[in-house]
Amino acid sequence: MFYGHVADLSQQPLLPVRLRLLIEKTLATIKREGTTGKHVLDGDNAFFILAEEMTEPAALRRPEIHARYLDVQILLEGEELMGYYPRLMKARPDEDRLATQDLAFFNQIDGEQFLAMLPGDFVVFWPGDAHRPLCAVTEPVTIRKVVIKVDANW
Repeated sequence: MFYGHVADLSQQPLLPVRLRLLIEKTLATIKREGTTGKHVLDGDNAFFILAEEMTEPAALRRPEIHARYLDVQILLEGEELMGYYPRLMKARPDEDRLATQDLAFFNQIDGEQFLAMLPGDFVVFWPGDAHRPLCAVTEPVTIRKVVIKVDANW
């Protein structure tokens, strides 16, 4: 997992340059177009989904993992709690859709921690990093966010 703010992208030496460039390209595309939905960056290798969604109490959200794609989640508007597990996930998921949707869910993760996300904050989850998006900070609110999906082999 990697956490930062888009204003500091050029000063993040641990963020791979290729990934930084994808984030910058995504933000420029959103600024130009701004339409919700899926946008292709490089075929199935890299794309992003711009969405307006409602946060929910954390108890109603399930932690998830991906195997093929890494997630770059950037909060554009609103506030969101992002759950994450700070260790390598070794448990078996409670619902496994990795083969068909690159998605698996857990009902509970002991030791989960939370980040309070504000506009401009981003987090990168590598394949296998457990995370719980769309959690309400206090009350549910509508947020605008972008999720960049990047094939780990790209």
